[in-house]
Amino acid sequence: MPLPAAPPYKFLPADNAELLQTLSQFYDQNPELTLHFPEADSWPFWRWVNVDACALYDEVRKHFPPVPPEERRSVVSSGGLNGFLEGGFQAMKVVVRSLEARGVDFKDLRRVLDFGCGCGRTLRLLQRYAATTELHGCDIDKDAIAWTQANLPWVQTYVSTPTPPIRYRDATFDLVYSISIFSHLTEPGHLAWIAELRRVVASNGHVILTTHGPSAIKRIRGDAVACSNVGLTTNAVEVAEQQLSKTGYAFCHQPGVAHDESQYGMTFLTREYAERHWSKWFTIADYQDAGVDNWQDAFVLKPR
Repeated sequence: MPLPAAPPYKFLPADNAELLQTLSQFYDQNPELTLHFPEADSWPFWRWVNVDACALYDEVRKHFPPVPPEERRSVVSSGGLNGFLEGGFQAMKVVVRSLEARGVDFKDLRRVLDFGCGCGRTLRLLQRYAATTELHGCDIDKDAIAWTQANLPWVQTYVSTPTPPIRYRDATFDLVYSISIFSHLTEPGHLAWIAELRRVVASNGHVILTTHGPSAIKRIRGDAVACSNVGLTTNAVEVAEQQLSKTGYAFCHQPGVAHDESQYGMTFLTREYAERHWSKWFTIADYQDAGVDNWQDAFVLKPR
């Protein structure tokens, strides 16, 4: 079964005839692809393209935006190249599908901000929208921003500060998304940034952000290796679970892992906490428990 005959296709960097021909050859010549992906223009198939094929085949990867070097990737993901590509695709999928569920097409957005963009793990997959949507990113990591400025010229990025404000005017963005940032902030810090994101998002816009919730704690609780992989001890996770049950919010220090241990660590919060403490600025339009790679929760927020 060949790929569909006419564009547009989902999640290609552009309408690229050479890339499409390469993918069609893969699809036609590998029966296992037609078995696993009977519908070629689908999320599962395009995940294979953006993750597995990009990792394995130079002839595919060359058509996509560049991938940062390992020293940049390791700051935001584990699992090498595949882990970086997988994390970017899963984040992009959550953002795009969350908007679709609200009746919003990404291509109709005027301005979008990736808050805490790092080295562009998610932004690099949004290049196909750059012709119609202003894409912006900010992060405190100056080396990551330097890389995005040199390699993703269709994105406007700058080095932000650890505390508000960011440099944008009120109501600038139709969408602000933040992947794995609010999962690492202290309680005062995250409340300050929630207020700041409300300032820069338009009144009819959306904010999409991810957090660690009870499901994340359950996934690593009692597993010394899993806890160590996220920079925590088993005891710290047990204490966090107790705190989460009492207040709905738990912050764990990550010695030797966080940029600044006084402001960043591993954060867990519940939906109930978000409903109580974010209601001054937002209503929760949607919530996905462990919706990002079966690990982080995803919130879709509407400004009040």
